Amino acid sequence: MSTAPITPTRRVPAWVVAATAIVLVAWAAMLALPMSHELTAVAAGWVLMVIAMMVPTVARPMLRISAGSGTRAFAFMTGYVIAWTLSLPIAVLIMRAPVWSVTSVLLLWIGVGCYQLLPTTARNLRRCRSLDATASAGSLGARQGISCMIACLPMMLAVMLSIMVWNTALVPTAFIVLAACAFMVWEKSPSVSRSSIRASGIALVLAAIIAFTIGAGTGFPPHVHDSSTHAIGVSRS
Repeated sequence: MSTAPITPTRRVPAWVVAATAIVLVAWAAMLALPMSHELTAVAAGWVLMVIAMMVPTVARPMLRISAGSGTRAFAFMTGYVIAWTLSLPIAVLIMRAPVWSVTSVLLLWIGVGCYQLLPTTARNLRRCRSLDATASAGSLGARQGISCMIACLPMMLAVMLSIMVWNTALVPTAFIVLAACAFMVWEKSPSVSRSSIRASGIALVLAAIIAFTIGAGTGFPPHVHDSSTHAIGVSRS
């Protein structure tokens, strides 16, 4: 009597579990942190957004470059996050500027859509897909972070400003950041063509124009972002 061969189960590497836990903790902290105009809160929120939203977008190259090594994986992730934090001064200056209103944020989303049409965006997204896996993992992470930052910084700023200015509740906030994260995962996929990226830019522009038109017809909330007078938290109602 013959017995069926036993197929060994593949165990998930411990470093994958640890990396996933770090991302999930960043998500929880980002959603729990009140959105404020204070410098430390803006800086903390930005770093948490980078870990929560951007690290998942490079899971595919991180797995490839790690070659099964947790040390290489975390070196890649560290280099990636450090490179992204170079944008922190830009984020602080923009998000603390007292010029943002609901209308101007919608106009910013139109700008994000137009940015998708630029050759610079497509070129840097392509670089995100074509790293030499034999180089130092930390330097590869930094190079990936710089390319991703050039391609995705406008959208990241638009997401954070949308949360701060629209003062959304927890569920809409989670939806905004999840949708943006899913979009950036999609556009970094090797199967996504340059024409698809351009089409997504046109779709963003049209969506922002529609939202602007609907809002103008119903009356936008009279909120203006002013870092000098008050802080805005994410409502939990």
